[in-house]
Amino acid sequence: MSADPRFTRSREAIRRAVVEIIRSEGPDAVTHQHVADRAGVGRATVYRHWPNPFDLLFEAMQEVELPFLEPAEAPVRERLRADLRRIRDDLAGPTLPRMIANIIDRAQHEQQYRSHTERIVNAAVANMRTAVERALRLGELHRTPDADLLVSQLLGPVVFRRLVADRPVTDDFIDQIVDGALAPWTDPTP
Repeated sequence: MSADPRFTRSREAIRRAVVEIIRSEGPDAVTHQHVADRAGVGRATVYRHWPNPFDLLFEAMQEVELPFLEPAEAPVRERLRADLRRIRDDLAGPTLPRMIANIIDRAQHEQQYRSHTERIVNAAVANMRTAVERALRLGELHRTPDADLLVSQLLGPVVFRRLVADRPVTDDFIDQIVDGALAPWTDPTP
């Protein structure tokens, strides 16, 4: 028995709409009504497919690549500062912090969520490896840091300060994080 083509079409239109909204407006803009308007379906249709907005957002986020350290020409220090500022800004709204907490909780018990978290972490570490290799070639770094450790040193303080301590993440704070994380690798003497 095949699925009703209208069901499949509306579901795909909704998923595309959510991805477009995340890319253009960020995760905080994803509401059932906004998605329905963008997808050209009724709000009840969106609720029928995804009664829980976090499930809708989670499914769409699996299709959106995270732009942490994507290949770019800027020096690694500038890129890290810019990426951490963007992450800080994304975490400033109410939706993404709640979604992260939801994913972390569900990843403890559900393989689908655990796999998604692993994909995010692996992508961030792989991008960091590429950025480190480029920085070494250009002489920005003089030794090779562990990419996984560097990601933790950079993202950990921002996430902790915003989501756990609920304190502001200033540009100066980000600059200190980046400078401190890169310091051992920028000194030419071992």
